[in-house]
Amino acid sequence: MKYQEITPRTKEQAEAALVRDQPEELVTTVLSVGLHSDDLVWSQDFCCRLFNHSNEFVRGNAILAIGHIARRFGVLDEILLPPLIEEASADPSPFVQGQLESCKEDLQLFVGWKWSSPHMGIEEE
Repeated sequence: MKYQEITPRTKEQAEAALVRDQPEELVTTVLSVGLHSDDLVWSQDFCCRLFNHSNEFVRGNAILAIGHIARRFGVLDEILLPPLIEEASADPSPFVQGQLESCKEDLQLFVGWKWSSPHMGIEEE
């Protein structure tokens, strides 16, 4: 992959990309949502809908985008996300695993979630 500027996209543009389901478009669209959307709930939902996409780069960037959302908002859905993050830990793709590690670092730093092990949910304080 080569570097590409991630420009803001509207909700309508992002949802239309989801309908078209073209991986080369979705890999940047999901990052745009994570980096630029001002709607926390919609952003999380959009990214989570791509966690199980057939394309590993879409899945990985959807996970990474959750880390961007954590950095920008400082809060995430504590019910929705931990099981999805745990499920992603079983993904066989090295790309997804790398994006997952970056995401977990952001979740710990910006939301305060501490991971009890690489394949488990967040620790209780």
